[in-house]
Amino acid sequence: MQTEGFMGEKEEVLSKEAWGYGEPCAANGIHAAKDVRAENGTARSTKGAAYAASGAQTASGMDEMAATQKLLAVKKELALRKEDKLAAYNVGRKRHKKQIAFHKCKKRNRWVFGGNRTGKTECGAVEAVYMARGVHPYRKNRKNVAGWVVSLSQQVQRDVAQEKILSYLSPRYI
Repeated sequence: MQTEGFMGEKEEVLSKEAWGYGEPCAANGIHAAKDVRAENGTARSTKGAAYAASGAQTASGMDEMAATQKLLAVKKELALRKEDKLAAYNVGRKRHKKQIAFHKCKKRNRWVFGGNRTGKTECGAVEAVYMARGVHPYRKNRKNVAGWVVSLSQQVQRDVAQEKILSYLSPRYI
């Protein structure tokens, strides 16, 4: 294979298989090359060229490996965010203005009143998780917060409130 050299002259570059890599250098993993024979049978001294080429290849391989690891880390984070229901609460096309107003309210005692299926439990569960995790977007977050979630009965607590809170609380925080 021919490539253009430093000063524009044409150079013959051996393929990876023709290099005849020698022992790896201990310092940085670059291979020291031996004298090898090209396909046409002529002897070539590849000492400097092999060192430079293998160094470039190792560097690009490392860059490729680092880029791959970074890409996998990003994919993992996106998957975690996708399953994080709290991050998707009241964002997007459908926003519940009354729930947002409740979360933004600075009063100490806040109440949510509404009819069936108006989002009271959602709102309370998200508020509980915001406070417990210390990530409330509209209030000053405190450390070491303790609180109570109260329901009419143990069954309602288990089947409704606890289920809703656990749906917003990612398993990595439990």
